Amino acid sequence: MSFLLRRATRLPIGSSSRLLTRHASTSRPSGRSGHVFRPFAAVGLLSAAGLAVLGATAPSREPESAPPSGPSTDPNPLTSTSIARVPFGQLVRSYFVYTTLTFPFVVDYAPGFLEFLIKIPVVRSITLFGVRRTFFAQFVGGETAEELLPLMSDLRLQNKASILTYNVEVDEAPGAEAQWKRNIEETKRSIEVMGQYAAGEGGIVAIKLTALVPHASALENISQYLLANRKSSTVQYPGTPEQLDVAVLQGTAKGLPPPPAADIAEIREMYAGAREIARTAKEYDIKLLVDAEHTWFQPVVDAITLALSQEFNTRPTHGSFFGPSPPRAVVYGTYQSYLRRNPEHVCAQLDLAKAGGYALGVKLVRGAYHGQELAHAKERGMPAPVWAEKPQTDECYNSVARVVLRDIAANKGRSGTAVVFGTHNRESVETVLDGLTKEGLVIEEQGGRLRMKPEAEGRVAVAQLYGMHDNLTDYVAERLVASKPVATKCIPYGIIDEVMPYLGRRAIENKSVLGGTGGASEERRRMGAELWRRIKRNVAL
Repeated sequence: MSFLLRRATRLPIGSSSRLLTRHASTSRPSGRSGHVFRPFAAVGLLSAAGLAVLGATAPSREPESAPPSGPSTDPNPLTSTSIARVPFGQLVRSYFVYTTLTFPFVVDYAPGFLEFLIKIPVVRSITLFGVRRTFFAQFVGGETAEELLPLMSDLRLQNKASILTYNVEVDEAPGAEAQWKRNIEETKRSIEVMGQYAAGEGGIVAIKLTALVPHASALENISQYLLANRKSSTVQYPGTPEQLDVAVLQGTAKGLPPPPAADIAEIREMYAGAREIARTAKEYDIKLLVDAEHTWFQPVVDAITLALSQEFNTRPTHGSFFGPSPPRAVVYGTYQSYLRRNPEHVCAQLDLAKAGGYALGVKLVRGAYHGQELAHAKERGMPAPVWAEKPQTDECYNSVARVVLRDIAANKGRSGTAVVFGTHNRESVETVLDGLTKEGLVIEEQGGRLRMKPEAEGRVAVAQLYGMHDNLTDYVAERLVASKPVATKCIPYGIIDEVMPYLGRRAIENKSVLGGTGGASEERRRMGAELWRRIKRNVAL
């Protein structure tokens, strides 16, 4: 396999695929005639990785040995405790997946060529078989929500919660209308599954609103309409949602020019579908995370999130012995820290929630579309909406994390503000732990553990993607003690044919996560070190 990898890296670059072009990747190949073979090397690497694990042990949800019973005493606080429980075959698979992802041309070209290969009858079966045993198994929990139940149960035994996410996006091909309606029903079903599994434990489900509309153009056109008609926002592009936005969604806005009829009809259907999903989430006591999008789609996403928050993030109908209960966050919006607007945007939404008497749910992330945002702004002659350098994004993330934790502490649970910190960054995890300590939201115990106080219980989570940075998830699970897990894994699911575009776009959009320091190279080294440890142990025996 290493021979194949060395040979593959010498092959020249090929032309971009239709899929990459359609989704505006900023990695644009030169298109020179001598550069036509590198995409085939990418597919070769995928096939070789698949063949490499065919003889390995099938992935298993069962631990090889019991996890440690107390906090880690290792001098390195991020030494993973769960990696020792991973079956050998699964380690082999992870090692080859992350080795493959360290090659940028694989990330760039493989998605389009995989899309091409699955259209060829005989080759399709071979391609799907290889992908299923490698990338799908690494980053996707399964094909159905029910299939994830053993995995979620195993994570729960490790003091880890789960975020369930049906990862199918809008398809603008003929028949797309039926697909987006099916997406609404499947998302509701995932909430029901999570509700039955995590009854009373605050399960979480994430949704992507672009999967609930047949044409992405409607998102962009109505987003432009909202920006053009907002009255007073001083928040940087793409602004922050106002009550006017909600009125446009609900058809009650006065004194405005009419929005494009076909577009607003689609957006209102999208809003109706999102309301169905949120209503189901509240019924099953499930938190609903609304994913963020590109800035040219985001105003509509923000408006729908605001409308849902006002409707569903309200006080319980019954109070407690000590008086009225605080409003409870059911719907969480996603706040992207690579956007320059983020500090002002979060503060504006905190103020709006307090004034409106509802809880603000915050999912704080760095952001996944940096390259596309720069290209889009340049194409339109606009100032870049994103920070130029990653350290600026990191500082923005950490500063907003402190603001949200300060708000939770200052209101002693009365405001209902709640947060999910989505991060693969160790410094940000330490910022969250330090913030919880400084704001008095935890009690320090022996062994370095932090016990959540009642006002923070159920209102703070720290999440990483399934298949990535398990060592960081282990660290949070060991450090934070609460009645419900704080450490969380975001687990995508879906039929392999439907999820393959997600796998490709996830890789392209998250090059900053997959590549460089702390990305695929670090994961590969971690898996390799564990493989070598086991090999040496067996040789010694």
